Amino acid sequence: MKISFDIDGTVTDFSNFVFSAEKYFKRKHNMSIVNPNGLEVEEVYDVKNVLISRGFTEKEAEEKTKKITDKYWVSVRFIKFSLLGRFRKGVKRTIKQLKKHGHKIEIDSSRAKSTKDDFVGKVARSFTRWQCRINGIFLSRKYITFYENDDKKIDGIKNKGIQLLFDDKPEVINEVCRFSKVICINTNYNKDIQFNKNVIRIDGFDNNEPIEAIKKLIGEKKYDIITRKAWRKERENLTAEKDRLYQDYYTLKNEVKEIEEIKKSVYEILKLEERERQPTRKHKHEMEI
Repeated sequence: MKISFDIDGTVTDFSNFVFSAEKYFKRKHNMSIVNPNGLEVEEVYDVKNVLISRGFTEKEAEEKTKKITDKYWVSVRFIKFSLLGRFRKGVKRTIKQLKKHGHKIEIDSSRAKSTKDDFVGKVARSFTRWQCRINGIFLSRKYITFYENDDKKIDGIKNKGIQLLFDDKPEVINEVCRFSKVICINTNYNKDIQFNKNVIRIDGFDNNEPIEAIKKLIGEKKYDIITRKAWRKERENLTAEKDRLYQDYYTLKNEVKEIEEIKKSVYEILKLEERERQPTRKHKHEMEI
């Protein structure tokens, strides 16, 4: 069975990360949490409407909102979220169990920046792959797919024949449950949404909850798909994996170069933040004088 996992808000606690930005938005823009049931940063802090209430036209507010959110993400926060962000407790164990029972695991993510062909896109893709590895999830690059938006993600999941999806976004779940099974991770922004019978909700990945949910959706027999034929296939796959690992050894130097590029980008971001702080410090010094 082909099982796919979303990243942001599903295997990671995206809401907690967004809420932790309140001090930043209060200090930089005098904004607080307005919509705790929102998903994106601009929704939670209702950035556009706050700007309109301050005299901006709708067009000006849209442009300003984009600048504010871009500035928020193009910083050390991007590193903390997309590289160092921890997966929910139990994700590693769940994926390990599913693979042990013969299921194929993939990741499908609509991290838009990861689809770019420029340096930012390359770094974003690398961050995601390394985030998975740091959290104990080791998948070949061909099993980690990035999409520009949710519509393309839905089409990609359908075209790949994904039979079960773990996700959190109501818009994605409502479409995918028409042709596949879905396990919805409960969050503030989806708690009041009613889905069809192809969807089961879970609170997290602890206490074997996701495995029990899968069994309810597809049945015990389809979950326990390991047979003698499957074991032979698994042995063949492991042999192929061993050969691939030998090949990966020879490409490790390229990975190291990639990490060096990431380090450079990190330093550039840190320098940018430091330059932004300096005028504030200078202004504060002048006021004290």
